[in-house]
Amino acid sequence: KSPFTRKEEHSELWRTISHGKKWRGERRNVRKDGSYYWSLMSISPIKDASGTITHFVSVSEDITENKELQLQVERLAYHDPLTGLSNRRYFMNQLEHQCRLCERSNELAAVLFMDLDHFKMINDTLGHEFGDELLKLVARKILSCLRDSDIPSRLGGDEFTILLPMLLTETSAKTVADKLVAIINEPFTLSGHNVQQSISIGISIIRGQGLSAKEVLRQADQALYLAKQTGRNQYRVFEEVPTAANPEQAQS
Repeated sequence: KSPFTRKEEHSELWRTISHGKKWRGERRNVRKDGSYYWSLMSISPIKDASGTITHFVSVSEDITENKELQLQVERLAYHDPLTGLSNRRYFMNQLEHQCRLCERSNELAAVLFMDLDHFKMINDTLGHEFGDELLKLVARKILSCLRDSDIPSRLGGDEFTILLPMLLTETSAKTVADKLVAIINEPFTLSGHNVQQSISIGISIIRGQGLSAKEVLRQADQALYLAKQTGRNQYRVFEEVPTAANPEQAQS
């Protein structure tokens, strides 16, 4: 048993074999020297003539090389290579699942759609390499404001999104947005340059309205447009967005 095996998983394993059933699965285990490896395990109970379990036989195959390759492929498929955050594909899958969950259980969730203010100017004046470093720094700052259950993503360019599941109140989403605006505003030095950056945020609240992931993201985008049109460096909630707002006209 390693620190990577959750208590519930360990209990399920023993519950299965204690009832005389065979268990098979993958585990990340630890060797006697303290190093970790991936194991494909099969555990079978051995019974005596009366049907009482007397022993367990475990067969373990080291699948570390294949498992690491599989995880690398998954990282490439679902993560942004620049920032390490999830990518659009993974985010939209999780958002669609959350929309259905909110619809069934009345759970409250929110999406934050973020865009760096005047990022194009930074790329044009300081270069794309500097812009990439800035995006990585922003990603780290975003992570510092979130719970483990939150799902941050880089959709592309300087656009970031966050899925906030299991919210107690709608105010919780605004609190996160306030933290993000404040932390991005903190001055910092990057590649020898003193940088002052700001961010605009649009918020869409998911209450079980039966909306699709695309519709929720569109709402957040419209709120983001309003945040930019009314001064940037702030957040807006979708309900406050006039129906005439047109996100396609928003400037970076």
